[in-house]
Amino acid sequence: MERLPYTTRACKRIKADTVAAIWRRVPPLVIAIVGIGVGALFNYLYLHKQTAKEMIEVALVSGIGANLIWILCVLVYNTVRVPWLLDAESGQQIDVLEARVFTAESKADESAKAKQENKREHEFFGALMQSGMNLSGDLIECRTSPQFQSWDTRFDEWIDLVRKAIADLGFYTDLVEFVRAGEYAESVSGAVHIGHFQENRVRVLEKHQEKLEEIVQRRLR
Repeated sequence: MERLPYTTRACKRIKADTVAAIWRRVPPLVIAIVGIGVGALFNYLYLHKQTAKEMIEVALVSGIGANLIWILCVLVYNTVRVPWLLDAESGQQIDVLEARVFTAESKADESAKAKQENKREHEFFGALMQSGMNLSGDLIECRTSPQFQSWDTRFDEWIDLVRKAIADLGFYTDLVEFVRAGEYAESVSGAVHIGHFQENRVRVLEKHQEKLEEIVQRRLR
């Protein structure tokens, strides 16, 4: 919004304050006029005194003159004090604008921080999902018992990392669901051999991966 010139704002403020003061003066002025009218009527009906008539005329003229002088004084008073009032208003407007700017900057900073944190979380969970995929690829190379034991250790470490990451976000229900996801893996039936060991682990890993992916898609946007 375009700001009005200082002279225009000053004239509008002087006029508004002066008119408001005059309106406050109207009730006692009306009461005084009514009093003078009642006195004049009483003199006309009962006293018939020329002196009383002259006093009423003097009172009427004096009252009008006094009010005109009062209006002039109010006008001068408002003219003198308006610059300070406008300066105070300008200071308040500046304070309001500065507060708005500060609020807007704070919101922008919070939004930037939120976006940065969201990006960091996506990258971190993306790395966890990639680690799970790497585990799946490494499982194909397992042939001996020590290799399977080593893979199981890495799998447990991966589970712990994901658990901690979900707990840090405060998603404790999702944490429980992720931990128990492997329980829903279907067991491999048939003769026990290397492929049997691999398939059992793959199915458990896939259940955890599916649950992690579902959590990421639902919670991180």
